[in-house]
Amino acid sequence: MTLQGKWSAFACQTRKDTGTHGLGYGIDCTLTGSHAKLDSRGLYQPSSALAFLKAVEEAAGQQSPPLRWTALNNDAQVQHSFPEGRVGYQGSEGNWHGPLVLHFHIEVTPTAPVE
Repeated sequence: MTLQGKWSAFACQTRKDTGTHGLGYGIDCTLTGSHAKLDSRGLYQPSSALAFLKAVEEAAGQQSPPLRWTALNNDAQVQHSFPEGRVGYQGSEGNWHGPLVLHFHIEVTPTAPVE
């Protein structure tokens, strides 16, 4: 999956200890530049967070086969604003995706076997 041309203000890394039961990839992403501005809660501005996640949605849908994806963060406002239930709220289980370690955790899984 590539976000090039759709979103340029981010940094991502994959980690061995993440992913959907070994079937996909776990990617940790942070926003950079002007999109990394925080609100009064210490979270990304909701407009930037939503724009980034919409770029992820578009990029995943343009793959062949399309990719299934979900994201975790600690911003309930973003979770409730994003359609299709793709964004999970992690606030009640810890602070791994909010102000203490601010990033999005994105799980990406192919919808069909990749040859």
